[in-house]
Amino acid sequence: MTVCLLLAAVYYFRDDILYYKNIIPFFNALDQNADYNDEKSTEKKNEQSSTSLTDNSDQVLVGDYYSIILKQLMEHKSKITFATTPIEAQGAFDLFPVVCNDHPELFFLSGGATGQVTTVGATTKVDIVPDYIVSLDKIDEMNEALEREVEDIIANAELYESDLEKIKYVHDRIIATCEYDIIASSLYLSENGNPTKNQAYTSYGCLVEKKAVCEGYSRAFQLVMNRLGIECGFVSGAACNSVGDTGRHAWNYVKVDGEYKYCDLTFDDPYTGGAGLIMWDYFCISKEEMGRDHFPDSNQKYP
Repeated sequence: MTVCLLLAAVYYFRDDILYYKNIIPFFNALDQNADYNDEKSTEKKNEQSSTSLTDNSDQVLVGDYYSIILKQLMEHKSKITFATTPIEAQGAFDLFPVVCNDHPELFFLSGGATGQVTTVGATTKVDIVPDYIVSLDKIDEMNEALEREVEDIIANAELYESDLEKIKYVHDRIIATCEYDIIASSLYLSENGNPTKNQAYTSYGCLVEKKAVCEGYSRAFQLVMNRLGIECGFVSGAACNSVGDTGRHAWNYVKVDGEYKYCDLTFDDPYTGGAGLIMWDYFCISKEEMGRDHFPDSNQKYP
């Protein structure tokens, strides 16, 4: 019997900028190769969490890979394993960053993973090892704190009748309560472009810790909008600030009354030494208006 082992890795790096609220230049704050896992906790989870290919209850149907990955991430699996076909193996593996991008509630992940695709005869399996930035034993407690914040925002947003009013409330609420994290952004400079990952890039950092960079603002907005049943997505690319400096950035699209509009909560939160002021220059504007100084990545699909 011939055994063929194909090693593979997925990296979905975080993108952000040192956007000093229209005061100082942007800097690319892509971060990678940090590991916050509690090793002992991870080893224990590895023993308990892997899905067995011989367990009939875990048989995977073709096309179910996205759901399987999401389900096991929500269960905080330290290793995701499922069967596939040789033709679909890499495509299934590459769904991991797509799932992370679609679900901002996965604040405990960096968005990256390592793993392998193994083929033994006619059998192919995919192993994915997610990169956790939170110790597995802390996720539940942090998730409860995040849920409390989200539920409070939703309860107040639902007091408004129209989707536009709800969107504006969430936009204003996030900006009023979150402060831009200058320190997290400046790590790009101090760590040679590989800053240590932290919650400033996540919905948790924005909504619970009240400090975030542009990805955190965008993930928080995406999370609350989705919970309200309003279509919203995450856009990454580059942007140019008011003094002409261009760098990596993140923002959102949202569907309002059947039309897609764009929001940039970071640009609408002018740095003043603390939270408080709100602008609406980038609130629900058109694609053309946003395109004047925002440039999405060419490989990203968005409305």
